[in-house]
Amino acid sequence: MMKTRTIVSLASALTAFGLTGCSSLHYTALPAVGPDPTAQSEAQRHGRLEVYTAYATRTDNQYKLPSAHTDYTVFLDDTWFSKRVHNSRNVDHGRPQLVMLSPGTYNVSAQASAANGATFHIVLPVVIEAGRITKVYLDGQWRPRDLSTSAQLVRLPSGEPVGWSADK
Repeated sequence: MMKTRTIVSLASALTAFGLTGCSSLHYTALPAVGPDPTAQSEAQRHGRLEVYTAYATRTDNQYKLPSAHTDYTVFLDDTWFSKRVHNSRNVDHGRPQLVMLSPGTYNVSAQASAANGATFHIVLPVVIEAGRITKVYLDGQWRPRDLSTSAQLVRLPSGEPVGWSADK
């Protein structure tokens, strides 16, 4: 009886989530994305997250504003904690927002764009480490500087890299 109630509650929560603006959800079992293994660590208690989501062109009735990265949500692994991220530093700046988070594993729910221009929704795990930046590239434009490290990359099923693997 308890299992049935839990399953019904989970199904209701997922349905409500789906009805709040996501027309289609795509869950793919990807490895966790972590910081660049070659980047230097800083002496800080928190880590940072930078997510290059798909671009959205914004309009203001008469004027076409520059493209900006779409917003996304960060969920703490296995809890209901969430943080909605307005993902542009300002209208004139194409870089995404830099978010400070406590070290741990999170799930990012965001719009991604393939190199062919198709956009889709994805949920993927990220690992935040103290004093380091975890960068996730969901805009279809990132190419790692050293292709010999391809075994250390997390890739979409289409083969496009989205970040460095958290597994070292």
